[in-house]
Amino acid sequence: MKAWQPFPGSPPAGYLLRRTPQAIEHFAALRRAAPDQIAGALRAACEVKQ
Repeated sequence: MKAWQPFPGSPPAGYLLRRTPQAIEHFAALRRAAPDQIAGALRAACEVKQ
C-alpha cells in the first residue's frame, strides 16, 4: 500500500511530515524531546562544538 500523499507531484517547500505510521511516531517522539536534547543531537550530528 502506498503511503498517503496529499499533494500530487512535489509537495510545498514547508511540507515535512508524511502521514505514515512511522512518520507520525517519529514526530510524536520529537515533540516529547526537550529543546536541549534536540539541540545536542543536532550539534552531534553536525559535529559542532559548544
